[in-house]
Amino acid sequence: MDFSEAHWFLTGHEYDSAFASKVIAQIQRLSLPLTSRNLRRWARMLALETSF
Repeated sequence: MDFSEAHWFLTGHEYDSAFASKVIAQIQRLSLPLTSRNLRRWARMLALETSF
């Protein structure tokens, strides 16, 4: 999955564009593949992190 597909996946799951970009950047920083599983996992972790 490339950046635009990953961004579309996250914004389609009720995340805003800025948050989607933050999630994708974190995954890429760690050199992990942009898979739907990684996107969902990191979105949940970052959402929890920012809610406190």
